[in-house]
Amino acid sequence: MDIKNKTVIITGASSGIGEATALKLSKEGANVVLTARRKERLQELKSKIEKDSVVIQTMRYMELLKELKKSEN
Repeated sequence: MDIKNKTVIITGASSGIGEATALKLSKEGANVVLTARRKERLQELKSKIEKDSVVIQTMRYMELLKELKKSEN
């Protein structure tokens, strides 16, 4: 499956499988939206991913839910 230029939402991205998934998919050219409870860990991951010149967005779960509700209206 070609993931390049696809947008992927990854929950639990601040550590473990979520973090590994974010790193792998971003290296394959995906645009990743990272969500987790620990904003500071998300910022660290964002810094790692931006070295590969991938545009990403980070937000906490509740922020993501608010944005999704806005888009439904």
